[in-house]
Amino acid sequence: MIGVRPDGTKELIAVEDGYRESAESWKTVLRDLKRRGMRPPVVAVGDGALGFWAAVRDVWPKTRAQRDWFHKLGNVLDKLPGRLQPRVKAVLHEVMYAETRERAREAIARFADEYGAKYSKAVTTLEKDADALLTFVDFPAEHWKHLRTSNVIESPFATVRLRQRVTKGAVPCEGASDGLQAPRHGAGPLAAARRCTPAPARAGRYHVHRRRAAHDQRGQPAIQIGSASAANERFIKPTGSASGASGVFPIRRAAENSRPPSGSARSAST
Repeated sequence: MIGVRPDGTKELIAVEDGYRESAESWKTVLRDLKRRGMRPPVVAVGDGALGFWAAVRDVWPKTRAQRDWFHKLGNVLDKLPGRLQPRVKAVLHEVMYAETRERAREAIARFADEYGAKYSKAVTTLEKDADALLTFVDFPAEHWKHLRTSNVIESPFATVRLRQRVTKGAVPCEGASDGLQAPRHGAGPLAAARRCTPAPARAGRYHVHRRRAAHDQRGQPAIQIGSASAANERFIKPTGSASGASGVFPIRRAAENSRPPSGSARSAST
């Protein structure tokens, strides 16, 4: 949880693990804050997690509720076809950034009139939480930015989700199964970190993959496909010849006279 002071300063209040954001888990967090001397906040901002709001009503009954606009926009747009989503998003922004509650209500009414007949679920999703979505207009305008959404919490967790997706299914290094673990309360020792040996880098697409020492019937050495020159063109360059001649030939011309052996799509030899 993150709190915001009247001057806009944000403070980290609590970080706790819970069971699927249940009401009991949230009540434990809020009661602990109350025990530590925190006064009930004027307004609480969150998504549609029912457990959180049930805990707020029980522990902080006088705290007002502000539903998160970021999650609500996603919930409404999910009930519309993709071709309509950009236009509907612009209409919803008129509600979200309205300067008064009356203008926001007018924008909701226009949305319902235009899309209610075919997409009633989208309209219902918006209208059922309209009062909680517009709580922010009752507070000074300088606080509207951090009252409309819970992005201040979602942003740090976005990086955590990114790393979780990248490492999902990764095979741990030998001897690194212990990982890093800290006790729930108080300081304690951490397991030593172990670094895996990185895999060798793969060769580039146009670099030499294989060299063959065999000569062709004419005594020519192996032909190699190297990296591009300054003009970024591919060439076949003999490493030398029995007669001492050497040269650079476009690969297209050489391909007409020679064919790579079977199974060597990225190397050529004669």
